[in-house]
Amino acid sequence: MTWTVELRGLARLEEVLNRLQLPDALPIYREGLLGSAELVRRESQENFLSGQVLGVITGELRDSIEVDPSGIPRFVDVGSPLEQAGALHFGRKGHGLRPRPYLFPAAEIASARMPQVWEQAIDHVLGAAA
Repeated sequence: MTWTVELRGLARLEEVLNRLQLPDALPIYREGLLGSAELVRRESQENFLSGQVLGVITGELRDSIEVDPSGIPRFVDVGSPLEQAGALHFGRKGHGLRPRPYLFPAAEIASARMPQVWEQAIDHVLGAAA
């Protein structure tokens, strides 16, 4: 199960990326996307999968949340490869399993800190290039 976050209103990011073309902008995309995905992964593990939303029995789901960077520069996947991950997040009608979302709310909370991640990526990459 994966989720897509779209950031809007980041004028400085848009300005910088509009001036740079791939492959020059790739380090910014890589650092910004990976940093944003890491925020979501950490938020889901620490605040949703440590007994708050889903009780911890083995910790398998919490430990399985991973970041897949193969979509850079367009996207990064955050999710779990476990078969039960989607059923736990969305629930399963007819099976008595109620939804207990852990990735969407984590991404919503983490999105408040994403502009800083992208600004740091821009500063880091462009500062290193100067």
